[in-house]
Amino acid sequence: MGIGNTFQFYGVEWTKEKEKDGTREYLTWPDQSQETVVKYSENPLDSMKELYLFARSLMGFAIISVDLFMNSFEGQCREIVDSLRSTFDEVTILRIFGEDQRQDEIQYILDNMKHTNQLEYLEMNLRILEDCVEVAMKDIPYEIRHSIPTP
Repeated sequence: MGIGNTFQFYGVEWTKEKEKDGTREYLTWPDQSQETVVKYSENPLDSMKELYLFARSLMGFAIISVDLFMNSFEGQCREIVDSLRSTFDEVTILRIFGEDQRQDEIQYILDNMKHTNQLEYLEMNLRILEDCVEVAMKDIPYEIRHSIPTP
């Protein structure tokens, strides 16, 4: 989960690996920086939901961008999408990262994530993007580019 603006972004990543608790990752680009802290949780998905609802109640912000790191889901794709869908209205930016993902999961994301009529940005960084295009991208204009490393 991340909170930020155009120039500075702060993220929280949950893990079930105790030894990673409290570690930080810093990424910088010419016009933006990002700091992510890793927190241990027995149930990372519930922890993410709890923090999001707490932050939203304090700050009253809306999510406009969603990044889905499919390799971390371990079969929880539908639960995550359903949870996100129930807590915010629409997104204008959707990014999907992962390797060897099932077409039905990608199709579920695209069918069920509420997005504005004019989705501004859809990025899919999957190992075999061509395999999912026929099903997942049938009604969305797209361009296939060379893979970008997963952040």
